Amino acid sequence: MAQRNNDQQPASEVPQQTPKRPFREFRCGALKAVVWQNDTRNGVMFSTQLVRIYKDEADEWQESHSLGFDDLLPAGKLLDTAHTVIIREMQERAERQRNAA
Repeated sequence: MAQRNNDQQPASEVPQQTPKRPFREFRCGALKAVVWQNDTRNGVMFSTQLVRIYKDEADEWQESHSLGFDDLLPAGKLLDTAHTVIIREMQERAERQRNAA
């Protein structure tokens, strides 16, 4: 008879996590830059994901990390915008910390 590992919880007892929402999202045509806030032991870090969205043959939305020639300049502009927003957020957080001290 198989024994259940005591470290594992039955599926009904596993706490459900709500999906994490992006910190910010920027769109330009079929391109999307998503900025994520990650709380780490070293403080808040930000990461950015760049994707191209499209509909497949079944008319379902898909995402790709492959960019065409015409996507390159808009991708650069989206990433520049994401960078600016992250820098401003980091500066505002540092200012709030200084004021709180």
